Amino acid sequence: MEATRTVISVWGSDKVAVRLGPSGSFGDMSDSDPEGLFTYVAFGRDFIANPDLPERLRRNLPLNAYDRPTFFGGTEVGYTDYPYHDEDMVAA
Repeated sequence: MEATRTVISVWGSDKVAVRLGPSGSFGDMSDSDPEGLFTYVAFGRDFIANPDLPERLRRNLPLNAYDRPTFFGGTEVGYTDYPYHDEDMVAA
């Protein structure tokens, strides 16, 4: 959290995200309480599928379903082609 706060102090909270996988481990690294740690900030997939996610959450609007097999596939499909909820949000 300290590193995250430091990065936020430089670039701002609207430009910083952290992605940690609950099943992730590398070498001998792991966490004694992975559920407690990894369920703290979990919006990555929803942000990919909903370019207007903060506004959708504020307005209690439905979310686009994400298509995980297309994530980061090298094209816009499943990455930058998800629609905004309405055109008013695009201008916001």
